[in-house]
Amino acid sequence: MSSEHVPSEGLTRGRLLQRAGAVGAGGVLLSEPTLAAASARKGNVRRATDTLTWALPGTIRSLDFVHSYDSLTTAVLGQGLEGLLVFDDSGALKPRLAKSWSHPSPLTYIYKLRTDVKWWDGTPFTAADVEFCMGQHLDPKVGSQVATFYANVKSIKATGTHEITIKMKSPDAAFQYVPAGHAGLIVQKAFSQKQGKNIGTPSTLTMGTGPYKITKYTPDEGVSLVRNDAYWGPKPAIANLELKFITAQATRLLAMRSGQIDGAFEVPVDQADQWARISTIRLAFAPQLSVYFFSFDTEAEPWSDVHVRRAVAYATDKVGMLRTQFKGHGEVATSLVPPGQWGGVLAQAAVKRVYAGFPAYKFSIAKAKQELAASGFKDGFSATLVYPDSVPQLGKMCLILAQNLKQLNIKLTVKQVNADKWLNDLYAHENLGIQSITFVPDYPDPVNYPLVLLGSKHAVKNDLNIANYKNPVVDKLLAVQEQATRQSVRAKAIASMLKIAAVDEPYLPLVWPDVRVAVSKKFVYKGFNALYFNQPWATKIRPA
Repeated sequence: MSSEHVPSEGLTRGRLLQRAGAVGAGGVLLSEPTLAAASARKGNVRRATDTLTWALPGTIRSLDFVHSYDSLTTAVLGQGLEGLLVFDDSGALKPRLAKSWSHPSPLTYIYKLRTDVKWWDGTPFTAADVEFCMGQHLDPKVGSQVATFYANVKSIKATGTHEITIKMKSPDAAFQYVPAGHAGLIVQKAFSQKQGKNIGTPSTLTMGTGPYKITKYTPDEGVSLVRNDAYWGPKPAIANLELKFITAQATRLLAMRSGQIDGAFEVPVDQADQWARISTIRLAFAPQLSVYFFSFDTEAEPWSDVHVRRAVAYATDKVGMLRTQFKGHGEVATSLVPPGQWGGVLAQAAVKRVYAGFPAYKFSIAKAKQELAASGFKDGFSATLVYPDSVPQLGKMCLILAQNLKQLNIKLTVKQVNADKWLNDLYAHENLGIQSITFVPDYPDPVNYPLVLLGSKHAVKNDLNIANYKNPVVDKLLAVQEQATRQSVRAKAIASMLKIAAVDEPYLPLVWPDVRVAVSKKFVYKGFNALYFNQPWATKIRPA
């Protein structure tokens, strides 16, 4: 991924995620003083509910999903383009352009396509479109930004007018999610071949099958869409969709107050109280599927001593971090994997039973002192903990830890660094020590984070096992789940490896925060969840 924005500051597939609001407003709305004056004179702007005007917290570079990969582009294109599958509100996979699919062997995926789908121009959708569109990601000459998701794909073939067969080079459990994400979006073959490099530009736009047609794209301003009345599925309740790029947090807040927008994703946690006081809107919260955590270099002292790691775990006030940094919106983390990340792999009730067997490490300075006394560093030590300037919550959480560790005679110096330097240092795998980090998901599967954080082969430069954690049992369990075709087998293996990691404590999970959305009371958004950017979210909104 490159230059991307996602619903939280964090890492996904090893790329640094840009912050919303890092640059000024995109010029979509009036300036803040003008907005304030207009609001004072006229009160809130009232508009008809046949149009939904929505603020996105950043801009997109293109409508060409092959060469513009980020979650905001997905959030825009996903209203008009479709994949073979789609995530439901629990993160489970459901049919979309494919009416059914199967995984008969670890190396084979077969998709049976719908026969009633037409492109916006009225021509039929066929397997040839899928073969061409997905096939682009296999061609190095294309330079697809999502080619990494197809790294283990051997071939993509139309094995019938409405059937696609995908063969893998090696087992890859994560691939099952590709047809539901950004890398699985499908654009018409004929349109793509005709437009070539012009696809995705303001003059050319794109060609999809989805519930909305994209009619206008203005860089740095926004995208206009209209309802596709010939859509094969349920018709959206709202006829027109206006997506506005508003990067500045204060400008989004003011636009919501004045009624110039009907909703916004990613309400900043430190502004949530201000948004909540707007009488004309509702705030909704949902588990974000991200995790904030500390990592310990298990190959370097003092962090190579498990008792030191456990001492820090007991000295970490997770409840206080959740309350002060996230206003209590979220959960204290007991694993690297948020419960909702299990998607269709394991039911939530079963996930809770699994997590109940993990060490809790509840905040206790007394227990922290006991663990440190059992270590080879009972008299304490000094260390440095850095955090990226792009994630201020991490910095404050680091300071909370440093204050508590003083009681163990551990001097922890907290240091803010440029986000690029922070990421480069992580990749260099030098002087890792203790690190602060946050991950956001590529897909709703419990192995998404453990794969790179726990696998021994990832404990190398330019990879993300930054704890340098190596456990042959965990590696074996990773292999088991990778080759399994049954989710029950995968669930058992993943649960076992997470428990081992919780005992060894190479990483200290802190918080699973919530994601926030604001919606005008003129509308109802049913089923808001952390995967909104990978869903046709606008079809879930209707007039109140």
